[in-house]
Amino acid sequence: MSTAKPNVTPMMAQFLEIKESYPDALLFYRMGDFYELFFDDAIAASEALDIALTKRGKHEGADIPMCGVPVHAAEGYLLTLIRKGFRVAVGEQLEKPAEAKKRGAKSVVKRDVVRLVTPGTLTEDGLVTSRPYRDPHHSASLPALVGGGSKAKPGEVTLAHLGVLFLDELPEFDRRVLEALRQPIETGTVTVSRANAHVTYPAHFQMIAAMNPCRCGYLSDPSRACSRAPKCGQDYQAKISGPLYDRIDLVLEVPAVSAMDLTLAPAKEGTKEIAARVFAARRRQAERFDKQSSNALLNKPPVNASLEGELLERHCELEPDGQALVTEAAEQLNLSARGFHRLLRVARTIADLEDQERIKRLHIAEALSFRRTALA
Repeated sequence: MSTAKPNVTPMMAQFLEIKESYPDALLFYRMGDFYELFFDDAIAASEALDIALTKRGKHEGADIPMCGVPVHAAEGYLLTLIRKGFRVAVGEQLEKPAEAKKRGAKSVVKRDVVRLVTPGTLTEDGLVTSRPYRDPHHSASLPALVGGGSKAKPGEVTLAHLGVLFLDELPEFDRRVLEALRQPIETGTVTVSRANAHVTYPAHFQMIAAMNPCRCGYLSDPSRACSRAPKCGQDYQAKISGPLYDRIDLVLEVPAVSAMDLTLAPAKEGTKEIAARVFAARRRQAERFDKQSSNALLNKPPVNASLEGELLERHCELEPDGQALVTEAAEQLNLSARGFHRLLRVARTIADLEDQERIKRLHIAEALSFRRTALA
């Protein structure tokens, strides 16, 4: 366990504590718009990157070597360091400076390593740019999924940040584990609290889950279903709580594939064509975010799922017939406020996929078809 040393600033004490966990890696320490490096890390990085080596204060009577790289250009510097055989731990700010000030004038912004870049992440063209994909087994514990342990380490929801978290056999996960997903799905962050640590990690992920209708899997086939059908299906699906279901935007029931299905001609629109439409829709959303200057978008991915409050109202404005359909559906389906807003975001995305500026009644109707308000 690290101990405080005299004449060490709170910021430098934090740097040294993080560095203890990554002694064999250069530590990129986020300070505003720059990643700063100190001590031997700074000396090594300045030589490898051919950048200026400066100093910042003193430690144990000697000047502290320092160098830094801009956040917006960090990938290029990372690529150079990895090609030269270095490992790099990227430490990010986990909260806004205003949050730190609430704890006292001398409080330091919480930081921790959210990414470890090694030669194994290097391809012929550069750093691997594919988004993370995590698929934990249904026996995963609560700390494994959301984070924890004695050092409050990040879990699968953070490791899937800006990528996909796939949960197969969803009802087989422990009920407490599933319920712990509610906060990160809603806020895009997860807070891990321990006696010696209180850390908030990023957790903007796309959750994709799969499940059978019942434990035996034959609920829809009377000739093969178990003797407890349909109650077995109701009990099995009831393992997923209403609040968690309310956070799932798209629910699709996929029937079993028959031998006849395998002989059918391929669909007119293939994966390549669909991918092009998705890319165009995401580009439209990114352009929409580029025009905003709201703090509400800070550290959020530029997609419709991040729209809320005033921005949600502005970009999800409905035509009169669409507004009438939403109002009717909200009353008949007893939509929660959360469900109502998620419905609008899905409709906005459907309109983007069709290259439509306005959300039409048809887009609302399609979004409603994906909504599931109760378990079967």
